[in-house]
Amino acid sequence: MSKSDSLRITPSAPGLAAWGALAERDRALLRWLVVGDVVTAELAAMLAYGGLRTARRRLARLVELGLVRGFWAANSQRPRGRFAYALLDWVRRELEGAPQSVARRRGRERLGTMTIHRLATNDLLAAFLRHAEPARGVGLSSWLSERAVAPLFDGYVRPDALAIIGTPGRRTSLLIERDLGTEGLAVLVDKAARYATLLGGSAEAPINIAIVVETERRQASLRRAIEAVGPLGIDLWLIASPEVVAAPYRAVWTAPDGRRLATAELPSERITRDYVVGPLCLAEPDGMDLFEPSALAGSRALKRFAR
Repeated sequence: MSKSDSLRITPSAPGLAAWGALAERDRALLRWLVVGDVVTAELAAMLAYGGLRTARRRLARLVELGLVRGFWAANSQRPRGRFAYALLDWVRRELEGAPQSVARRRGRERLGTMTIHRLATNDLLAAFLRHAEPARGVGLSSWLSERAVAPLFDGYVRPDALAIIGTPGRRTSLLIERDLGTEGLAVLVDKAARYATLLGGSAEAPINIAIVVETERRQASLRRAIEAVGPLGIDLWLIASPEVVAAPYRAVWTAPDGRRLATAELPSERITRDYVVGPLCLAEPDGMDLFEPSALAGSRALKRFAR
């Protein structure tokens, strides 16, 4: 007699028989991977597990259970690469209810350069969580990945992430474009023009376009290219990745016209107080709310796009 598949559908979970036996932080990480796509052990430790050794052990267990796969992510720009984890396609289908054809297409999309790109974007998430101080009201109140944020704009623009940052008395919205230097400057200028078309004109509260590049040299080149097309009428800011990763809430951003502002000084909407999170956000009962579009309900800057 063949051994039954211990992970097949049972009424106790969304299609996963192992679901009820998993620790809550494992379940939270699996839910997060539906929108986050890929995770490293370092980010998993920041999101849910606390220690790196614990994160590696739990991820290895999820691989053993057949829920995630571990793989080496590298490309010509990042030949050394990094080890990462992603949901198996059938697990993704169960957790999000996607048709099999959609899951397979997404599986192909996650390979190669797209995976490197998303890992680089996730490094920014890790930095904002690592340096948050929720007791002081400083941290993230929302972070939407490309998968969650692109539908807000019907795909006209596809930010790599949306970060809503809470600081005492202020809420700052950043639409993040993570540039790895693989696209020509003209492509980035065109993206900036699209944001200007979408966001230009009156708005109840400001929305910042944040382009994070690899080096200060790339930043200077992009600044000159955008400045050459003339004022765009939007709040657009540039920064090199090492600076924002080292101190995301104090990092200094540069506008094409030469203005320089720290993260806490960027155009924002005034509020009384925001609910913000830091490390181990997925260990909290409502931790996934941070990564869901419903988190935009209280944002005046983005309410016209929320649905």
